[in-house]
Amino acid sequence: MQASDNKGPSSSEVAEHKNETIRYEESKLEQQNVANGDVAVRILHSHFEPHTKEEERRLLRKIDLRLASLMLVVNGIQFMDKLVYLMPSLGQAYSF
Repeated sequence: MQASDNKGPSSSEVAEHKNETIRYEESKLEQQNVANGDVAVRILHSHFEPHTKEEERRLLRKIDLRLASLMLVVNGIQFMDKLVYLMPSLGQAYSF
């Protein structure tokens, strides 16, 4: 007797099916929220189209860059402020 070559689905097929199921359940839940009268979701659906993963990634990167640069400036100002108050105690009288 020969062993049958009939194997089950590959791991990539299983993962793809799982992702499709999750997307279907998410869209079904979104439709239920809109149908059940969730005002915020209704407004979002009427004014905005859903973003793709690439658009979300680019938007988050833009936000991160702006926040990081703002934090850098604020920390620089804080450092200078502390340095100005420290200088007199070291005997240096505001010699800029």
